[in-house]
Amino acid sequence: MAHPVRPLSAAVVALVGSLLLAQESGQRFSHSVHIETVGLTCAQCHTAVAESRSAKDANLPTAETCGVCHSAEAGDLRGRASDFSAEVPPRPLL
Repeated sequence: MAHPVRPLSAAVVALVGSLLLAQESGQRFSHSVHIETVGLTCAQCHTAVAESRSAKDANLPTAETCGVCHSAEAGDLRGRASDFSAEVPPRPLL
């Protein structure tokens, strides 16, 4: 049985996860854009989290999950949020 996620613990997990991801991949990721601006929930991207039994599980979204919103452009496999959302200003890609 999955444990209920409290708002504070979800915020801590999001912060720590994004910091670890940035350290390992060199990529920047903004949970606040996805949650606050776009209005996604954690479970919409982290689809395996409900079945997770360990805090060590990465539960990162797949490229297919990200691809639902992010379009692949020539030379840019990440896509840009500004391509599909007028509320998000363009940012230079790393």
